[in-house]
Amino acid sequence: GASAEHAPPLDKFARTWRSFPELAALDKLHFAPGLLLAASLYACGGGGALLWGFVVPVTCCWNSIFAIGSLCHGDLGGGTRR
Repeated sequence: GASAEHAPPLDKFARTWRSFPELAALDKLHFAPGLLLAASLYACGGGGALLWGFVVPVTCCWNSIFAIGSLCHGDLGGGTRR
């Protein structure tokens, strides 16, 4: 097994998570909800639904997260070192 220092997040912070099989499954298959959403959007509406229902929102979310991180850590100043 993994040492306590390098244990998966659920092992480290929640001791009782193993009693819930759905949490154990999501821990192993963390990509499944997004993949299921993308597949269902494509199946229901084709490429346009996939693009506007999954790709664009995920890209906007990532860009927002990275912009907030850059603003909070002052990384927009042209590469100056601390």
